[in-house]
This record gives sequence, structure tokens and C-alpha cells, in this order.
Amino acid sequence: MKQNVDISISKFREHDKKFRKCNDTGIDDGGKSYHHMQGNINILVSAPHSVKTYRKTEGKTYAEIFTGSIACYLHELTGCHTIYKKYNDGTNANSDSDEKDGGYKNAVKSIAKKYNIKTLIDLHGMGEDVMGVNTEIVIGTGTKISGDGETASIKTSKKVIEIFKKYEISADVSYGKFNAGHPNNITKYIHNTDPNIESMQFEISAKYLNLDEIKPLMNALVEIINCLNT
Repeated sequence: MKQNVDISISKFREHDKKFRKCNDTGIDDGGKSYHHMQGNINILVSAPHSVKTYRKTEGKTYAEIFTGSIACYLHELTGCHTIYKKYNDGTNANSDSDEKDGGYKNAVKSIAKKYNIKTLIDLHGMGEDVMGVNTEIVIGTGTKISGDGETASIKTSKKVIEIFKKYEISADVSYGKFNAGHPNNITKYIHNTDPNIESMQFEISAKYLNLDEIKPLMNALVEIINCLNT
């Protein structure tokens, strides 16, 4: 049975305001470029590209719109811990080394240790028609071979896929594009630090990163968090 969480679009917009400031770069307040919202369960949701971020491989700078506000709203709805980028500091937390990513991965590691995090979900956005991608959600578990050093168990991945399916959202684990297998990828880095933390990267189709389609996505994510928290 599907959940029917009351998702308020106006509240969603309110969460999103801070990420849209200064043309999606956020506001440099002189402090850390990321922010942790403390939760009360052992799950951490991350949004490292919530503001504009430079991609060396593409030579482009852009934000993955709504990933930050999704993370913040999930904190409100489920009590999960949340970490997101507040402003663009010129680093990329999901590709730069932990010495050059503005402190983001080390912050995730510290949060995970302090609050006994069991599951990390790292949110990202992708286009609707990405070559080599046949699903609306790509789940990266850090490997090119099923069962070989995956950052989340096959059992957990199957649970997540089945929940997305309930909301008519197609999802699958990728052993190719977006597999999150680079050691500087947040989920891979954290799992390498502590193999007891199940870590998954969710690449979300742009189809669901708009306010007309956000409700089924949010309901699915809330159910996934609640399921993994049991």
C-alpha cells in the first residue's frame, strides 16, 4: 500500500529559497559551506550539489535543483539527519578528495560516527534522457560488479527498488554510469571509512525534480527512510 504523506508545495518552496539565492550559488556567510540538520534516527541524507557546483569533467557549473530542499523536507518529515551545501565554495564534494572538498566528506564522516549512522543516502539530479540510463532513479552502490564490494547490500537495494516501484517510479542499481564507484564519491568514501554504513547514491531524473511531479518522489523517499529505519 502506498503512503500518502501530506506534501506541502508551499513548504517545499520555503525550504528551497535558501538554495536559489544569488543565482543558485547560495550566500557565503563566511562560515562553512555546508550545514548539518541534526535528526533523531540513524539515517543521513546528503545533498552536496544543492547549489551551483563546478564539474571538471564537463567544464560546467550548475546546481541539481531541488535536491537540497528534498533533503531538508525529508528531515522535517522523517527525523533523518541532513547535510547540504549552503553556498558554492568552488569545490565538488562528490569528486574532489577529502582534502580539497571544503570539508564536506569529513563532516559526513564525523556525523556518521557521532550519531551512529547506519544508512547514508546521497541525493543527485540527472537529465530525463541520459545516454545509457533506462530508469528514472539510478542507485549507485560503488561497484561495477554485482555483489563485489557494494556499499549497500543487494537486499537493501531490492527493498528500495520495490518501494520506488509502488509509486510507479522506475529504479535500478547501476554497475555502469552513476555507479558511485570512485573513492572520492561520498557514498564510496563513507563506506570505505566504515563498512557497516550502508551507502547509496540516488540519481533522480529531472522528471521528478519539479513541483508538478515531486509528491510521488517525496512519498517514496519517506517510505524508504521509514523502512530502512526499522
